Amino acid sequence: MKIAAGPCLERIDFKGKPIRVDGERDDGIVTVIDASGLPETAFGGAVGFLNRESPASLPKDFTITGGVAEKGDGAGGRRQQRA
Repeated sequence: MKIAAGPCLERIDFKGKPIRVDGERDDGIVTVIDASGLPETAFGGAVGFLNRESPASLPKDFTITGGVAEKGDGAGGRRQQRA
């Protein structure tokens, strides 16, 4: 799945599916997943890996921002739960 360059005000939860999601670049503009200002969810991050996703679940070529840091994840962009 490809997401166009520019801001994407959304959270992504892979829900255990082996999905590859690619951002695009267009004239120096990159794809930005931004969860800033979105309503709270169970995982709070901008990108979630919470359901035993395989290595095939891959976000690639994104800037990720606006998530809520949890338990030392200073980036606040993603949350990963160990299997």
